[in-house]
Amino acid sequence: MITTPLVDVFMPTYNHEPYLAQAIESVLAQKTNFEYRLNIADDCSTDGIQALIKQYAQQYADRIRATISPHHLGVVHQDRVSTRVLQSCTGKYVAILEGDDYWTDPDKLQKQVDFLESHPDFAICFHDVKTVNEQGDELPDPWFVPHQKQISTIEDLLAGNFMHTCSVMFRGGLIKEFPDWYRTLRIGAWPLHVMNAHHVKIGYLDEVMAVYRVHQSSLWSSRDRLDQITETVQALDHLDAYLGFKYRKNIKASKGRRFLELAETYYLRGRLSEARVAVMKSLRCSGFRNWPAVNLYLRLRAPDLYARLLTLKNLRSIK
Repeated sequence: MITTPLVDVFMPTYNHEPYLAQAIESVLAQKTNFEYRLNIADDCSTDGIQALIKQYAQQYADRIRATISPHHLGVVHQDRVSTRVLQSCTGKYVAILEGDDYWTDPDKLQKQVDFLESHPDFAICFHDVKTVNEQGDELPDPWFVPHQKQISTIEDLLAGNFMHTCSVMFRGGLIKEFPDWYRTLRIGAWPLHVMNAHHVKIGYLDEVMAVYRVHQSSLWSSRDRLDQITETVQALDHLDAYLGFKYRKNIKASKGRRFLELAETYYLRGRLSEARVAVMKSLRCSGFRNWPAVNLYLRLRAPDLYARLLTLKNLRSIK
């Protein structure tokens, strides 16, 4: 049995029966000059994948460690099963691959280890992914950043997540103990990345080495956008305290953008009173120089004035 691998691969899964074998095989296909271990955390799946997990764990006892919860607890990165397994990863480096995604480059782990070994001042490195639907058709990447920076910092990450979970490798042991709130959020690995990025820099590898799959059972992409935004704001509040309020300015600006998106979503759904509350929160976070928020505020609070200003603007453009 491998006791001290250089890399621990963490794979949380729940009811991923159509996809799990491909995810596991993509890990086993990795070609490295070091030892790595696959840690599967199943949250009491009901679709038959437990038998598959046990089969792989028995066949590859020197490489796979499986943890199967006897009760369903809510399989997200922050649940008790996943957090416990993640904390048990003792490798120098940790990579994450959810059970419905997969890696496409057999040299992925080697490339990322080589980068981090040669850049000791970096805590994280990530790469590009391809996004597909259940049929395998390519979709626009929801986190695509044009001209992605080669070096990013925690300030960039607080502005918004730009790293797919299946693309990230980070140094192990940076977080000594996970805070209680981490186990309650249902937002994916972004808070984990922020806590790790608190230490040093983030590196970008300009290669597509994984596939991120969007489907009806996806824990994040299948959720309503209002829920996603609300959860993100809650995460920012927790992170603000966790980081000792050192990045309060960055977090306020990020919350201002989230509240504006929340207000716009409410507005488009005809929930005007909730839109008014959200746009005021946006303005309190980012100030009245946030012109999109001011624009929406006028539409909601002073529609007649907004209409006159819009008419005046159109007249000026004609002249």
